[in-house]
Amino acid sequence: MNMILFMLTLSLALSILLTVLNFWLAQMTPDSEKLSPYECGFDP
Repeated sequence: MNMILFMLTLSLALSILLTVLNFWLAQMTPDSEKLSPYECGFDP
């Protein structure tokens, strides 16, 4: 039972860590093309 609990805790911690790292290290670089209105005229 302890091994199953350990593996569940480890996998949960690893998935949370990787998700946080993904959001933290993601590059958000909006350029003028991304910020321009769509073809339909709606602002993004």
